[in-house]
Amino acid sequence: MDGKNRNNRTVNIGLENVNNRIKLSCGDEYGIMKNSKAGMGTEVVIMMPLFTDIRMPGMSGLELINNLKDAFSLVLLILVSGYAEFAFTQRAVAYGAFGNC
Repeated sequence: MDGKNRNNRTVNIGLENVNNRIKLSCGDEYGIMKNSKAGMGTEVVIMMPLFTDIRMPGMSGLELINNLKDAFSLVLLILVSGYAEFAFTQRAVAYGAFGNC
């Protein structure tokens, strides 16, 4: 659903609501950034933390970060785990994770 802002420009209320929810839940450094250029299109970047576990039913956390890295080039992946197995860290870094805590 579209609306009008004070400058009579069309704004997307749905994206603004999602942006506000992300900022409220995760902090002001996260949210949706939009960049539109006439004749070039619109780029939308969503920045938000994602927390996962190494061992989950259906898909492991390692598979998830591997799939995310393949699908999205601007993903910063940081692995947080209670497992002390170094092999998990090695695989996560090989999949593009930034580090392990």
